[in-house]
Amino acid sequence: MMKLTPQHPAICFAQTHSLVVLFVTSVYDNPVSGPATYARLLHAAFSNASFAFITITSDAAQADQRMICVEKTKTPSDIYKRLWKTAKMAVELLPGKKVIVHFNNAFPYLFFGRLGTKSFIQLNDYMNIEVPYYLRGRYTWKVKLHHIARKATEHISVKRTDKLICNSHYTFDKAIEHYRIPKKKCVLIYKSMRLEEMQLRPPIQPSGSILYVGNDLYRKGFDILASALGRCKKVTTLHIAGPSFKTDKEHEFLRMIPKHIKVIQHGSVPSEQLYHIMAQTDLVVIPARFEALGVSIIEALAQGVPVLTSGVGGLKEVLKGYPAVFSDYDNLNSEQLAHNLDLVFTDYSGYLEQVSSKINHMRKLFSPVTMTQQLTELYYSET
Repeated sequence: MMKLTPQHPAICFAQTHSLVVLFVTSVYDNPVSGPATYARLLHAAFSNASFAFITITSDAAQADQRMICVEKTKTPSDIYKRLWKTAKMAVELLPGKKVIVHFNNAFPYLFFGRLGTKSFIQLNDYMNIEVPYYLRGRYTWKVKLHHIARKATEHISVKRTDKLICNSHYTFDKAIEHYRIPKKKCVLIYKSMRLEEMQLRPPIQPSGSILYVGNDLYRKGFDILASALGRCKKVTTLHIAGPSFKTDKEHEFLRMIPKHIKVIQHGSVPSEQLYHIMAQTDLVVIPARFEALGVSIIEALAQGVPVLTSGVGGLKEVLKGYPAVFSDYDNLNSEQLAHNLDLVFTDYSGYLEQVSSKINHMRKLFSPVTMTQQLTELYYSET
């Protein structure tokens, strides 16, 4: 474990400010991780802030003077404790400063103890709130035990945090109910998109192309989509971004897709490339079983691309004012999803027009400016 010193560039930078935010994140460079994208966006957005924003991570290939990098460990879970210890050292090197430690995850940092003037937790998803301890046939015992441990330490962390930052009204309400914490402890701040990388869907005729995005095939409902494609008539091409198909069961999902549908697997791609793929397709389809907000859905709508989802979790919130078919809970049924796929393509121009009319609204609601202003107000209000 490295020894952080007063001569470290990030500590020297922090010494020039009265308010310091230590943003602790286990992911930073990962191109398909939502929390990593969030970390990169915040680090860039606060480069010239009135306070010192320091990122502490183990996942940054090109660190700048406002970053403290921790060496990765052979045991993945150990990195959380290393990051916490590094944040603790940074706090100790900043006596007399107001220091907010903002953790980019609820698990398991504050299990090790509170840090700084105030400690904040970013609740990136609500997997531990909604997903049961046990799902028959879904996880190995090792994964199940890890899930149980994560739930336990997350409860402790949430109890100890000064603020729990939630990314949707749905998650906000669920967190209060699940963790049994006072409402005043939670704050709602929507995560923003990388607007500078976004495009607009060009005025091209629909070709029957759809895009699925999501690493967890079960949670994002890829099996439901694969089954639906055997029933619908309008889809000609399926683009897949995110997952790598490893198990026999996952390959079985692929074999369910009819031979006449062209399947293009893009794998894990950076956000800029994903946005380009998204803008060139006709429809983004994610019949998710669990979803806190639905970042990929927001990104599609902000580029003028229609969507089909299950409407679970925060998806209804995002899709308020859009056609009901976009967030139809029955899309979790493959037969209904197939029907709705054909329905959207039958009147594609009408659905496209409704999405296009709301592009500016969506981009403003989830803009970096809105998000960083709200975070700045939160940082100062808590010190």
